[in-house]
Amino acid sequence: MVYNVESSHCYGDMAAFIEQAYRILRPGGIFCWTDLRDSETMALLPSMFESKGFEIVESSNVVQEVIKALDEINDQKMKAIEDNVPKSVRRSFETFAGIRGTPVYEGFVSGSMAYHRHLMRKP
Repeated sequence: MVYNVESSHCYGDMAAFIEQAYRILRPGGIFCWTDLRDSETMALLPSMFESKGFEIVESSNVVQEVIKALDEINDQKMKAIEDNVPKSVRRSFETFAGIRGTPVYEGFVSGSMAYHRHLMRKP
């Protein structure tokens, strides 16, 4: 099994990552992938997974669940940031944490950002 959560958006070559995940799995191996992207890029990923050989077993757009979770812990995260992070870098921490009003959070709400999960199998 390859399990990848919220990190592949930082990779320089998504196609190479998918190829390596496919390469190391045995036939019947499972690839679990969850991440965020702008909506246009997210729409392209299923065909990229399939073009590298994966069979998509299940896919879900989980952005509504993510928004709900972010809302539930927003105040706790804001307090932790205020208590522990120097003012000069707070905005970066808030953006990374998906605090209400940041580009990531607002992108989820507006639909310009997507958050999906895919369960795939190597045939």
